[in-house]
Amino acid sequence: MTTGIFRLIPSIRIPVARPSTIMDPGSSRASGMRRPPGIPLEPEPRSTAAPSGGTRNPLIGGPRFIAAVLALVCWSTAVAAQNPFAAAVMINNTAVTHYEIEQRTRLLRLLRTPGDPRVEAKKILVDERLYLIAASRDGVIVSDSQIDDGILEFGQRLNLSRGQLMEILADAGVEEETFRAFTRASLAWRVVVQTRFGPRARVTEEEVDRAVALANDRSGARVLLSEIILPARNPEEQNRATAFAVRLSGNIDEFGGFAAAARRFSISPTSFGGGRLEWLPLSFLPSSVQGVVLALGEGEVSDPVPLNDSVGIFQLHVLDESRVKPPATAMVDFIQLQFPENPDHPPRAAVAELKALLDDCGDIHEWLLDNPNPSFERVTASPSELRAETARAVAVLNEGGTTALRRDGGLTFLMLCSRVSAIADEVEDSRSRLRSQLFSRRLEAYADNHLEELRADAIIIEK
Repeated sequence: MTTGIFRLIPSIRIPVARPSTIMDPGSSRASGMRRPPGIPLEPEPRSTAAPSGGTRNPLIGGPRFIAAVLALVCWSTAVAAQNPFAAAVMINNTAVTHYEIEQRTRLLRLLRTPGDPRVEAKKILVDERLYLIAASRDGVIVSDSQIDDGILEFGQRLNLSRGQLMEILADAGVEEETFRAFTRASLAWRVVVQTRFGPRARVTEEEVDRAVALANDRSGARVLLSEIILPARNPEEQNRATAFAVRLSGNIDEFGGFAAAARRFSISPTSFGGGRLEWLPLSFLPSSVQGVVLALGEGEVSDPVPLNDSVGIFQLHVLDESRVKPPATAMVDFIQLQFPENPDHPPRAAVAELKALLDDCGDIHEWLLDNPNPSFERVTASPSELRAETARAVAVLNEGGTTALRRDGGLTFLMLCSRVSAIADEVEDSRSRLRSQLFSRRLEAYADNHLEELRADAIIIEK
């Protein structure tokens, strides 16, 4: 297969017609000779006269003419390739130029991004064009001041001032405008994703409870992981390892790729086995790693995790919850209403009407304005303090769930407002961290899916 400029040269094929049987004009029998179609039966005399208007050029149509055409095509293609501002890739009606690819390649080399820097540069630039297309559709505009703030934030992550960052970029041959374009696309995409998917990525208290329960040393959960550990023995190594780990985790999307990177980069003894760890109880992991792992799906790679004198990234193979017990409930918050027997308005009908009107416990107050009920009570208590039948009924409800108990000749309506885990108060910091990690991972999944949709809808042509 030809590559580079040569794949732009069209193949010149001289068609060879299939032979056909020549018929004797005076006979219906074939003469046995075969000729290409379009050739006259009787050869025409070849004229030696020059065509009117000039002398006949013997090169036209001959092999020298074809060679000249090929040379001209090669020369034209080479000239186009030497133009740095010519389009290398078209995405809908926008272009990525050779100059942009060269600039981004220099930036990726500076950041030591894994893989072929030129290939990765082209891929990233195409993605960034898709980011900006999505931002334009959603009416997202990134101002110059926001770009300046984004550059400052990037530098602060590396403990660099804006001036120091720009100096390092200039030494590597990266123009400031190149870095501004990168920052603009990243900020625009962040706004698009948060606006579109932020509400959908919200993490419920039940999901946080589950994550906390799994991390508890009594849960019985266990994990199968792979790890890549990078040295970070001082602040300079810490910054370098973190930046490299960010790029590494963003470029690994399969088990084989992670294993190869572990063998190449990891300082852990597990590197010889591709970073693979044995089954471990989840509670054996450092708390900072537990939260990261719980936010991963099978095959996903974590963001960098600071460890003692090192930085790690992890890939989840399996999270085994088969032996997990739900956390004990410390407190329940619920409302209850008694509906006595009433021939004119049976309690079952009253309960059904109320259930249809309420979405959560906050809706009950508006209903009570029109339907005063002296038996109304909002209860906050531990399960051990409740009547046994009430505790059993509330135990199986989700937040906003309802049920009714037959009691005292009528029906008692119950709605659960909230439930507090027995371990929630012990690990409030962990809950906050887990909530953030779960939200970020879910938002990232929405972003990846949206980018795939944009890529599928776009017309992408490589020149």
